[in-house]
Amino acid sequence: MLELLDVVLETVFAEEAPDGVVPVLAQGESDTPILLSNGTGYDFWRWDPRTGEMLWRFAGEDLISTLAVATPTNGDAVVAVATDIGVVRVDAASGRPVPVGAMAEFDDTAWDVTSGPLPGGRAFIAVAAQCEPFIHYWDATTGEALSPQLTGPDYPLKTITSLSLKDGTVLIAAEDEAGVVYRWVASTGEPFGSHIHGFGEYNMRMTALTHPDGRAVLASLDMNGNLSRYNGVTGEPLGPALSMGPDVGAIAAGCLNESALLFVSSGAGPVHILDAFTGEAAYAPIPGNNPAVLECSDGAILLATVHASDDYATVSRLTHPSG
Repeated sequence: MLELLDVVLETVFAEEAPDGVVPVLAQGESDTPILLSNGTGYDFWRWDPRTGEMLWRFAGEDLISTLAVATPTNGDAVVAVATDIGVVRVDAASGRPVPVGAMAEFDDTAWDVTSGPLPGGRAFIAVAAQCEPFIHYWDATTGEALSPQLTGPDYPLKTITSLSLKDGTVLIAAEDEAGVVYRWVASTGEPFGSHIHGFGEYNMRMTALTHPDGRAVLASLDMNGNLSRYNGVTGEPLGPALSMGPDVGAIAAGCLNESALLFVSSGAGPVHILDAFTGEAAYAPIPGNNPAVLECSDGAILLATVHASDDYATVSRLTHPSG
């Protein structure tokens, strides 16, 4: 029998938000967790992860695809918003819009957005786009385009993520609608390794993690619920693709102490917890769907999930079973 994780309910949030809640957890300034959510419309929210109180609401003008948080050490945290006609930047503390700078030249559909650190305390924002050149990235603070232009994709990119390797190298990884994964070194814009010709049709969501021992994993879901896993450094498949069911639509990843875990949800739930390296069930499922994960400095995990039938969301703290 699978063990149950120790789950401590931290917060109920998003009771005031509309249907279709999608939570986002990110590390903010001074290691403070940032909790966001968007729904099926133009708006998104920031919540206090301790109390569930709404800190601010941003009223957007375009349909939102996804959110990411850029946290440069030499500037303020910024929320990057991928929309159907470009990218919006919002100050994470106040919820006020930040001038987008050169980002304004990008007015294409942004399917997904990610962020990560750059040398010198900076951070980047990168988006997977519908039209050529399919991928763009900018300095998170200034909005200026970074160079050289990332190249390689032949088809629209549907999902994007970032991955910090144990040696400090930060990768941008994106997957196109044909299942090909591309990787670049974020600090130089140079391609990293060969393209990964993956399994799947119309890949929609990708995530990544690095284990404390240095092993790295890229994982993606396609529109038919097939889960693919790859060695983030070599690109080699980590076993065959796994069928998670036709209603699967969300994936997140994180390390719980020495356990590298994938959190995958289908339909109204539950959230299945898999070993990222073997693909096998690691712990008993947890109620909810649309998981978002944030690793804690003490080895625990914060997990945000949505309980659609009761129209609310929670942030829980996960630890290994006691005793």
